[in-house]
Parts: sequence; C-alpha cells; structure tokens
Amino acid sequence: MGAIKTMKEVESALPQKKEINYVRALDKEGNPILINKEDLAQVVGELIPVVTPEKDGLSNSKFATTKIKSEGKRSV
Repeated sequence: MGAIKTMKEVESALPQKKEINYVRALDKEGNPILINKEDLAQVVGELIPVVTPEKDGLSNSKFATTKIKSEGKRSV
C-alpha cells in the first residue's frame, strides 16, 4: 500500500502549464467543477473594479492594502 498524500503534495506534483482549456474549481457546496478559460476570464474581469476619474480602481476597493496617493496635481 502507498502512503496517503496530502492535497498539497498532490497539487505540487501537477505539471504547470501556460496553455489550458479548463480550470478545476469548487462550487459553493464544495463540489468539483470544470470552468473553461473564457468563462473564468469573464468572471475575474467582472470582479476587478473599473478605474474612472472618480474611482482609483483597486485603491478604493476592499481589495486594496495601501492607498495610492497622487502627488503634484496641478489646477488648470
């Protein structure tokens, strides 16, 4: 009998690839699912805040760890 491997050991043995078709994920109940890369890119893109003159994108979101400060602004 082989030794039981941890998830970390199993994942570290997986090959790393740059070209993929699907990504394995877990749904909200913890069941494994496959997501194609186009659908995954759309979901991730929708989570990233938009930068506008009023919003600094990530620096104004809950994901920011530091506030980006503008220096040297000039009045016109």
